Amino acid sequence: MPVPDDDHDIAADLRAIDRRHRALAEHANDVIWTMAVDGSITYVSPAVERLRGITPEEAMRQPLEEIHPPPSMAVTVQYFQDLYAALAAGEPLPEFRGELEYFCSDGSTIWCELQVIPQLTDEGELIEILGVSRDITERKRSEELRDRIEQALRGAERDRGRVEERSRIARDLHDEVQQTLSILNMKIGLAENAVGADDDEAVGWLRDAQQLVIDAGTSMRRLIDDLRPLGLEGHDLATALSELAAAFSRDHDVVCTFESAQIAAAHLPQPVVDCLYRVAQEALQNVAKHAGASQASIVLEGGADGSLTLRVADDGKGMPADDEPRRAGALGLVGMRERVEALGGALRVEHRTEGGTLVEAAVPPSALT
Repeated sequence: MPVPDDDHDIAADLRAIDRRHRALAEHANDVIWTMAVDGSITYVSPAVERLRGITPEEAMRQPLEEIHPPPSMAVTVQYFQDLYAALAAGEPLPEFRGELEYFCSDGSTIWCELQVIPQLTDEGELIEILGVSRDITERKRSEELRDRIEQALRGAERDRGRVEERSRIARDLHDEVQQTLSILNMKIGLAENAVGADDDEAVGWLRDAQQLVIDAGTSMRRLIDDLRPLGLEGHDLATALSELAAAFSRDHDVVCTFESAQIAAAHLPQPVVDCLYRVAQEALQNVAKHAGASQASIVLEGGADGSLTLRVADDGKGMPADDEPRRAGALGLVGMRERVEALGGALRVEHRTEGGTLVEAAVPPSALT
């Protein structure tokens, strides 16, 4: 009867186990790889071709900078530095679990959840490093989309909160301060009647006080409108601008028209709506005060790149470009420019060759999302 060869049986068992493990790796959806102690890649499973578009042989020859973009490469380098430092110091070897980005053959990238486990002998010696990379690209994209949506919602909530607060202050000013000024004006009138016409000095003081109250009321109404443009209440931007043009034509001896093209004015962020309405309002005030125009136009137009442009033009006497800085404060251009630039946009004012002035406010796509 033959004597069993224990060493031969153990070796055969090990080879059988290795074949079973390799068969599992060959059919796994995750990329399984092993690395020798010297840092050379000894095995990469076929799943790498599905994930990254390269063969296992190509993956085994790739340097680190062709595997990961710089941020993920830095994480990988740091882990292996920590691993070999622990190995040299005789300390427990660290495992790794994290999310890393990988290059694909077409230049795109994918995200993988990576687990790295040092493989040790019974005596605690490192024999190889085992890694498993699982594709989480779709999950990562979903998380990024969720984060962008949440950020947009937080921004919208902040904008809505600011608008609500401005409206509340406007209501308080109207309901309390404006009414107080009206009562004060009435009482000054009563005091003037009580003093009598003979006391010229007292009557003069009272009339001066009454004029101050009237001026304060005018300033208060302007402040209320600055906080909450009445023309925007219940309207989208296009409708509000159309009504602004109609009101301007009705209140001034100027024909003002409105046109819009390639926009979704009903879905614009509130800061953009407020800004462009203010610019149109201020530009028309300048037309009424300074231009001597007979015609004016408001145009709201969407660009092919997703931007939005407002143009207010008139056929008046115009304003030379080199005169703009000197007159900017008086004409309200500083305020218009600050509003537009706060959205990342640009304001342009120019004297048109055909006569009149053009005010153009351009808002970039980033402000419209």
